[in-house]
Amino acid sequence: MNLYLVSQDSNTSYDTYTSLVVAARNGSEARNTKVERPFTTWVTPDKVKVALLGTAIRGTKPGVILDHYHSG
Repeated sequence: MNLYLVSQDSNTSYDTYTSLVVAARNGSEARNTKVERPFTTWVTPDKVKVALLGTAIRGTKPGVILDHYHSG
């Protein structure tokens, strides 16, 4: 399991995420991580950048570890 920074700069309005740190098996899985929060927007997977941060500790489950959200 790896840790990835998933970011976007296409949608910079309020009530949106600009970046996430996610645990995933690979970059494709990280790119397709779902953001689930009411009344928010995210971009389609083809508009995000994915960067490998490192290896997660044993037992880490796939999903969002940390998010950067712009409320409005």
